Amino acid sequence: MKKMYNLKGSIIREMGEIMKKLMLALVVLFIFSEAKAVSANTGQEDVDTAIEYQIDGSKSITISGIKAEDDEDGIPDSSDYYKLVVTQPGKMKIAVEGNAFSDISVLDDNQQVFANLESVRQYSPEDILYAFLKKGTYYIQVDLDDESEGEAYDLKVTHDVDGYFEAEPNNDLKQANTIELGKTYHASNLQESLSLYLSSEIDIDSYKFKLEKPSRISLESSTFSNDVLTFTLRHKNGLIIWEDLYNTSIQSSKSKTQFTEYLPAGEYVISVSLDNLDGNGIENTELPYSFKVDATPVTYSEIPTNKIGTQVLFGKTYTGSLLPGTDDKDLDVFMTRIQKKKVRISSQLKMSGKSNSSFEWSSTNSFKVNKSLNKWITLESKDVSPNKEYRLSLQKENQFYGPNPLLDYELKIVAFPYWGKHVYAPGVAGKATTKLKKTQLYRMKNGKMIKSGSPVGPKKEYIVKKAGKTYVELSDGRMLKVKEVTYQKVPKEVQQEYLKLNNLL
Repeated sequence: MKKMYNLKGSIIREMGEIMKKLMLALVVLFIFSEAKAVSANTGQEDVDTAIEYQIDGSKSITISGIKAEDDEDGIPDSSDYYKLVVTQPGKMKIAVEGNAFSDISVLDDNQQVFANLESVRQYSPEDILYAFLKKGTYYIQVDLDDESEGEAYDLKVTHDVDGYFEAEPNNDLKQANTIELGKTYHASNLQESLSLYLSSEIDIDSYKFKLEKPSRISLESSTFSNDVLTFTLRHKNGLIIWEDLYNTSIQSSKSKTQFTEYLPAGEYVISVSLDNLDGNGIENTELPYSFKVDATPVTYSEIPTNKIGTQVLFGKTYTGSLLPGTDDKDLDVFMTRIQKKKVRISSQLKMSGKSNSSFEWSSTNSFKVNKSLNKWITLESKDVSPNKEYRLSLQKENQFYGPNPLLDYELKIVAFPYWGKHVYAPGVAGKATTKLKKTQLYRMKNGKMIKSGSPVGPKKEYIVKKAGKTYVELSDGRMLKVKEVTYQKVPKEVQQEYLKLNNLL
């Protein structure tokens, strides 16, 4: 009986020890689980230990975090970092769900910032951040300085690869994004100083494109109403075609044509920067924008990269554009040289647009013309001697008040050869020389032939527009009797000379 009680007591003691060990294990497990959960929800305090996420556009990810307690040295949890491996270039969207945090940034190993939440809040009432990224490794930094211990947050990260987006960094010609013509790209121009750890250099977005043929290019862009973008166009070798062209006023987010230009085949770079500066000369906000570059092949056009002037062929229609008037006017120069014989030159222009516009032109003198658009006007007709150069320059008149749109135009310079003392032009049939002491001129009125003016003497020459059996019709509409004049038809070699001069053969 005693042995039985001793056995029972021994069993009870062993069971008690087992229960103690079990309870201790549960406590240890609980503490370990608690620590793991906190670690998983707090991000890392530097980029080297940041938790890694892969972003490929296939699905969104949710990142959860919490501001931890001060460490054992009393240093607060000031930032959380998360590593993002971007496998395809595209547009990243980071949405803050739950509590709104003071600031979130996207940066690289060198802490170059590509997007910053605080700087775009005026454009995004919701806490949403966009970043335009190339393939590579980046980090999300969550600023916790102004948050309380235990404050939790959730970030929903999506990556849109179905579209055309800027990819930072693209500040210089070597880093310029290659763009497709005719595609709309979405981009963002960063403010100069996002936080204390940023570089002081301004953000310049550079884009390069290639023209296989001489083309008319146009750039459309959209931004917000009170912000100003500036555009600079360069050849790939660095030659500046024009720089710091301000975008025209935009009162909505709709796209508007900012400029047109005519370029030879080659590679070019467009740089975009923000010119919304505060009193300290620092760009005060990030500016989202979109843009598109279109190109249409052309045969004859102005060549802005030629400082001497565009060498023109007579008889060909050249297309060009004049940018809105600024302190540095857009000047288009056309020139040619007469080789062998004196010719009469006629310069004709047609402006394209929706309203009247003033421009200045000059050859030997300066003039100002204000004409209706969309119809041909003659700028001048003048004689040019052999071995002499003819130059014509066009530029918009500065308009500092009121609308000052860019101006597209067509220009044609035609050469007319001399035939004796007269100029030959299409429509000239020949010339008539009076042979009587007194020769009467006539005109048609109400179906009847009547006298026109006093008779003229002999050897008076007139250009004939049409020759009939009884009368020859002169260029001014008057008529002479065939039997009273010597009529000479335009020689074929004169007609051929006109065709050859104007490249019509």
